[in-house]
Amino acid sequence: MLSSEDHRKIKDLRLTVFAEKFLELTNDEANDKLLPEEVFMQAVDHALDARRSNKVDKLIKQARFPLPGASIAELQYLPGRKIDEARMKRYATHQWRDDPTNLLVIAPSGGGKTYIEYLPL
Repeated sequence: MLSSEDHRKIKDLRLTVFAEKFLELTNDEANDKLLPEEVFMQAVDHALDARRSNKVDKLIKQARFPLPGASIAELQYLPGRKIDEARMKRYATHQWRDDPTNLLVIAPSGGGKTYIEYLPL
């Protein structure tokens, strides 16, 4: 069992999210059968996911997108907009956060570009 001093040391390393998740996992009796390494790695995975998410959120805020929470689900495929539904679905299935690839999208106004700027998981 970790002492409060141990938790303070972890937080001093600026691993607050990790420390909170690790404490939660170690206090949960359901995890008593797990190896210490498994509990540790669950906390590491949680902290990494949180950091990635925070980084993406920060970059989206800095980009000042007109609709930062836009979603493919909100897209209306009206005939005059010339949006290819199959192509948009293909864009939506790409794991942008896992594979941060630069992509230049060129389309006329109303082409749905805003909806692929941010693809929620």
